[in-house]
Amino acid sequence: MGIWLINADVLARSRFRISALAETVATLGVLAQLRPYRPGQLARPAQQRAAFQARMAGDPVGRAFIKGALLPT
Repeated sequence: MGIWLINADVLARSRFRISALAETVATLGVLAQLRPYRPGQLARPAQQRAAFQARMAGDPVGRAFIKGALLPT
């Protein structure tokens, strides 16, 4: 582990963004109804959840993966 010392100018010019992987995992949790929905996370959560559940109904490996990845141990 290291320590980075930066001044205010460097910090002001830097860009922060949310990880695409973190967004994907959070959305999968909402679609699988394993995590709470937050406003702005999905445009139409009910419609997207229905399509996701229909897709997962025919995919036992996908269901196991989602549960294994998102449920606490």
